[in-house]
Amino acid sequence: PPRAITKDTLNETISLCRDYIGARTVVVMTINFTNDVHNPAEWAWAASMNELLREMARTFNKNATEHQSEFRVQIMEFANFTTQVHWANARTIRAPDGDSFEYPNLMPPKASEHNWDQNATFLFDRFKPWHRMNHHPHSIPTVCSKMGEEFIYDNHQLKRVELRRQCRYNSVMLDGLHWCMSSVGPRYHAGLSCLLGCAYNRSGKKSSRKEELRQIEECERLCNDQFMSLVPINESWLEEEA
Repeated sequence: PPRAITKDTLNETISLCRDYIGARTVVVMTINFTNDVHNPAEWAWAASMNELLREMARTFNKNATEHQSEFRVQIMEFANFTTQVHWANARTIRAPDGDSFEYPNLMPPKASEHNWDQNATFLFDRFKPWHRMNHHPHSIPTVCSKMGEEFIYDNHQLKRVELRRQCRYNSVMLDGLHWCMSSVGPRYHAGLSCLLGCAYNRSGKKSSRKEELRQIEECERLCNDQFMSLVPINESWLEEEA
């Protein structure tokens, strides 16, 4: 369960990877918005957990540097990336007549601001699909590309008539939980490869442990800024054969 995520359980998991699996680098993804985030309070809790992840990474790396260890914990800002994807998708959702739906004036995200995604309250706009088994409605900005017409649904189970609507699904997140890797996969894998490169592509670079940590942290920031966002890929990052 999400509430089982604590400082102790995170410390135990990372230490397990280091001490028993023998990992030299652990990459931790921040908690992103999914259909399991039911309300703004739970989204705020996810933000606090992401802050805890960043703090723990800094602590592990500082301790490793002081003890002359090569072990590193790196943060992959997946939440930042995916919220930007939801934001961009919301602005392109079409109404049944082809016009913009409800988000044409949604301002671009200020992704450089601390906890900027906590202002993304539009993520909690829900709709009820036709099937009664879905007790927790999907978030419209996460799964829809075009809204359908409203219709009357006779809910025999609850003995009431409901106004519902469907939508045409997008190619980003089909069910509000699982990502379409053909869409988000390239950025995800590029970001992961970049972060691992920060730790391992250092042959011939001689520096103190403290300076090495500083360089790796700067590399981590650059990787997240480039790949865990919707900014265009800087061509200088690409190999000539790519």
